[in-house]
Amino acid sequence: MDFVDGTLHRHSSNVDKFAINWPQPLNESRVYSWVSKVVRGKLKELALHVNHWYHCSLESLVSLQLGIPGSSGFTFPKHISLPRLKRLILNAFEFSEESWNGQLFSNSPVLEHLVLHFCKFRMRNFSILIPTLKFFTIHVSRSEEIGLDCVFNIDAPRLISFSHSDFVAKEFILSSFPSVGVLQQ
Repeated sequence: MDFVDGTLHRHSSNVDKFAINWPQPLNESRVYSWVSKVVRGKLKELALHVNHWYHCSLESLVSLQLGIPGSSGFTFPKHISLPRLKRLILNAFEFSEESWNGQLFSNSPVLEHLVLHFCKFRMRNFSILIPTLKFFTIHVSRSEEIGLDCVFNIDAPRLISFSHSDFVAKEFILSSFPSVGVLQQ
């Protein structure tokens, strides 16, 4: 941690990509400090695979990867603004009626690539309205006991590719797809 502190103290404004992959507890204030420092610089890509969500401004990001390695139950924040974000990968997030609203990505007006990997959907309806979305991938863990007892309502008029693997959702409602290629396994 001291090495990262020192390196970021000297070079944080020059960091384009920053990743932390650490499933054990970390000093929350130090990690927050690291993320805050690199975000204030030129940071474009951030990958956090940690055991806690660190609330900080992420408005400069073009690519964001979040999750907890080998775990599940990470709740996505209700309100977030990512105006430059084009690529979002969420690993092991849990979406529920309490933690999700269909407008979550409305503050990501240029999002093109969304991956939901090993996420849990503990809700009746999961709606995504992303006019700029081109690539959408859902991969659900086979060990998920509840399956996908949820309706996926996806409205993405520019969608080119939709990939879904493992459990099939209760229902897919796919709106406005002029040229989508659907891959389902």
